[in-house]
Parts: sequence; structure tokens; C-alpha cells
Amino acid sequence: MQASIQSDASQFLRWADRIAQGLQSPMREESLREGVGEAQREYLGAMRRRFASASHGDGTWADLAPSTKLKRYYEAGNRFKRTKGVTHADRLRFVAAIPFPILYITGAGYSSLVEGQSDNLFQVMSDRVRAGSTVFHFPYHQRGGGRLPRRSILIDPDAAIMQQMTAPLGQGFRRFLTQNV
Repeated sequence: MQASIQSDASQFLRWADRIAQGLQSPMREESLREGVGEAQREYLGAMRRRFASASHGDGTWADLAPSTKLKRYYEAGNRFKRTKGVTHADRLRFVAAIPFPILYITGAGYSSLVEGQSDNLFQVMSDRVRAGSTVFHFPYHQRGGGRLPRRSILIDPDAAIMQQMTAPLGQGFRRFLTQNV
């Protein structure tokens, strides 16, 4: 099972092919594909930065439930002093104010957003690029459902991310033109 997002590069590659035909030169797609791959790496970097800020409580994702925070509090070796009159609800209110990282217990999801890591999904195909993760629980968090809140890790690129991705595409295109002119 995997969670991924695909970027359709077919329109860009068809456009580049028309230019190559206009130059009456055989198309050398390697430089274009490198540019598309570099752009996708920029996307993965943006998703890692988003993951890091969202998991540390920037408001992107729903916070952990107080019961989950209490469990993590105990797992960290913390204990409450035995105090008369302190209820379970009091303890839940206490831990609710403590920031706990979200989706960071194993770090597998975060590290899978780096090309070359064991659970990373990164494929440059003939007409699209796929980036994501093969970590087992990744798709469940991406979609949410039941008692599990949706914490989308991969999102469609916004204007800022697209701007970051444009530079490598342009560099790949310049390499393409250099090889074909």
C-alpha cells in the first residue's frame, strides 16, 4: 500500500518534443526528465518542511487527542504525584496543554519523503512523475477515516511550491536546448 501524488508532465514533454521537431533535431529527453525529476525533488523537500511544521503544532493538522497525549506522557516515563482529589479529567486537561509531535513516533513517514530512502516512492515515467511513500500507515493518515483524523501529508503544489519547482524545469529545458541547437 502506498500514498502518492502524481504530476502530469506529458504536456510539458509534448511541448518540448514540438520544439525539438522544429529544430529538426532528435529529442534528447534525458535533460528534460532530469529537470522534471529535480522539480519533483523540490516538491518532496516542500512536503518535508510542511510535515515538520505541521507535526510540531503549526495548526495544519488536528492536535492529538488528550487521551493520546496522556498515553505518550506515561510512555515517556512521566508520572503524576499521588494527590487526593486529582481526577483523570484533571490529568487530561494538564497534558492537553503539552505540545507533542504528531506522526513522529518512528519517523518513518518523515524520512520516506527523501529520495533514496527505503520507503520513498519516486518515479519519473514517460508522461508523469510520482512521489510519495510506501510506509504502511501513510495512506491512512493521508485520507483519515473513522477515529483517525485526516492529516494530509502530500498536497497539490500551491503557487509558492510551483515557483520552487519552476527553476529546475527551466534548467532542464535550457540543457535540452543546449544539446539540440
